[in-house]
Order: sequence, then C-alpha cells, then structure tokens
Amino acid sequence: MAGEAKRIYLDTNILAYVANTKAPQHQAALEIFRPTEREILCVSSQV
Repeated sequence: MAGEAKRIYLDTNILAYVANTKAPQHQAALEIFRPTEREILCVSSQV
C-alpha cells in the first residue's frame, strides 16, 4: 500500500505546516483532509 502511505505522509506534512503557522485560514485544509486523531497527536508531538 505505497499509495496509502504516501497519502498519509502528505497529510502529515500539511498538518505540520498548519501547526507551525497557526493561521486560522488554514483550518479549511484540515477539514478537507480530515486526518485521524492519531495523526494529529503524532504531528503535535513532533512540533
């Protein structure tokens, strides 16, 4: 499932970007990708 792994990797990069910028206008991006809580926690621990 290389495709799925790549999708998660890209989603994680977007989450990291949003977490770093903390810009309200990027909330729409989070709603579009709808990441799982586990992915959010993973990114939060890295930032």
